[in-house]
Amino acid sequence: MRLCAYLRMALEEKIKIMKPLLDAGGIKLFKDLFQYVPKSSVAKKLGIKYHRFLKLTQNPQDLRYREVYSLARVLNIDPMILSNLVHNQINQGKRGVKKVNLK
Repeated sequence: MRLCAYLRMALEEKIKIMKPLLDAGGIKLFKDLFQYVPKSSVAKKLGIKYHRFLKLTQNPQDLRYREVYSLARVLNIDPMILSNLVHNQINQGKRGVKKVNLK
C-alpha cells in the first residue's frame, strides 16, 4: 500500500489494518498502537485535547479506567487487551529503574 493512500484512510480503516496485528501478538505495548492509528484522530474521537492525549501515550500509568474503556471502544478492541498493553508498557519502563536502599 502506498504511503499517501494510507495517510488518507479513515480511522476505521486503519483500525481494521491494526486489528490482525494485535490479535496475532504483533503489538505488545500501548505506544505501538499509534504506529498504525494517528494519535490526533484518536484524541479527536475521544473528545480530549491532543496534548493531553500525547501525555497519556507517553505516561500510560496516568490513564483512568474510563479512558481505557473509551479508548478500547474507539479502537474496537477488548478493554482487557488494551489494559494488558498499558500494563506491559508500564512494566517495561520499570525494568531499568534501580531500587534504592534507604537504610
